[in-house]
Amino acid sequence: MPSSVREAPASRRVQAARGLGFTVVAQAWRVLLGLTSGVLLARLLAPSDFGLVAMAMTAMSLAVVLQDAGLNQATVQAERLEDGHVSALFWTTAGVSALVALLLAVSGPAIAAFYREPRVTALVAGFAGVLLLYGLQSQHMALLNRELRFKALAGLDAVAAGVGFAVGLATALAFRTYWALFLATLASALVTLAGSWILCRWRPSRPHFGGGLGSMLRFGAGVSGFQVMNFVSRNADNVLIGRVLGQSALGFYDRAYRLLLFPIQQVTIPMQKVMVPLLSRLRNEPEKYREAYCACVSLILALVQPGLVVLILHAPAVFTLLLGERWLPAAPIFAWLGVAGLHQPMMATLAWLFLSQGRGGDFFKYGLVTTVVTVAAFAIGLRWGAVGVAAAYAAAEYLKLPFTFWWAGRRGEVGQGELYRTAGPHWAGVAASAAAVLAWPSAAAFGWGDAALAVVLSYAAYLLVLVAFKAKRRLALEGLSLALSTVRGSLAKQTAQFTT
Repeated sequence: MPSSVREAPASRRVQAARGLGFTVVAQAWRVLLGLTSGVLLARLLAPSDFGLVAMAMTAMSLAVVLQDAGLNQATVQAERLEDGHVSALFWTTAGVSALVALLLAVSGPAIAAFYREPRVTALVAGFAGVLLLYGLQSQHMALLNRELRFKALAGLDAVAAGVGFAVGLATALAFRTYWALFLATLASALVTLAGSWILCRWRPSRPHFGGGLGSMLRFGAGVSGFQVMNFVSRNADNVLIGRVLGQSALGFYDRAYRLLLFPIQQVTIPMQKVMVPLLSRLRNEPEKYREAYCACVSLILALVQPGLVVLILHAPAVFTLLLGERWLPAAPIFAWLGVAGLHQPMMATLAWLFLSQGRGGDFFKYGLVTTVVTVAAFAIGLRWGAVGVAAAYAAAEYLKLPFTFWWAGRRGEVGQGELYRTAGPHWAGVAASAAAVLAWPSAAAFGWGDAALAVVLSYAAYLLVLVAFKAKRRLALEGLSLALSTVRGSLAKQTAQFTT
């Protein structure tokens, strides 16, 4: 194990509470910046600008998956870790990143020809440079995650998001160019690279390719296989819409996707950074493993679902308020993606089970099956335009549900019955939220004040139904007790420091 990896002195429950607390605060900041950036940039740039960058980002996303090869998750999940193994993983990731970046840059003209848009060539070359930065930070970020240094990770993420927001907005204001979207990504990557090397004391040395590295590479291969499948399912819609319907249609679809599903991912992905290392350390305590997983899933659903209900039911008004009437064609896309988003947070958490249990092969097979279903849905929905693609995606998410729960729960500490029992009360809450929102106000009268009231009514109705279930009520009381004890401990620590 690298010398920088150390055990935290606090209990796992307190670690989880603090880690989730830091992560939630950082991600709330990141989501706020993302939504603000999306609104402001949508007013400064044209829909076609977003479609143009989305064309290049599709290729970039695949390259990111290939350069990672699942090796950062192998670092996080491994029970024992030697310095030589981390160095081997670092140099492997750096070498693969350089190769993939070169291939990405060379493929730029072909990608531009596919979309019949020559400006994509330069964008792809630029994103190839960003890929190199990702490769050099990957293992350092994985080590910080393994060490459970959630405060440092949250702070770095918040700073990187702030810098990217400032650079993108300043460029858009000054030049009104699609390059503002690229420069925001580049600035964020540079800050993350510098911060990860400063915060993580580990430095690469001579690699060691023996010992337990083989099992780590096999696990990484399974994770990488899933990531490739996940890339296909996440980006096939962009490729099909961009190729068949053009960059304006893709611009509408991309804005709807990023304003709705992107913030959800900004909740679930950072939570994964907290939960996978914690669950990996609870493998020998099945009851605590189940409790930790189910509690976190309940928290995510309670945070996300009531807000989504408001956005789905008042999508046209939301787009008019935020982006202006020229973006109204994206509203029905937004609503259908919201229907998918109601369930997507829990689907995303299933990855925690595969990763923490070392089930790389099962993870890949899961990705293969779900990708086939999703891409088939995209192809079917394309006949009805971008709205049809979004509607088909929503339908596919629910068609996959029985298989995903069965496959994830057939082995390990959390069975499929536990997954259904965890999700069921939240769907009752969604029904209550929808009833409350539909009762007030009408879509025609929907303004900022009405929006605020609708959000309050949605969360109030949702939580009232949720606490009617004994298991959820117990979780709420335990969470409140843990939060209070964490705050008291922090205050006591500060008081002791002040008095000394």
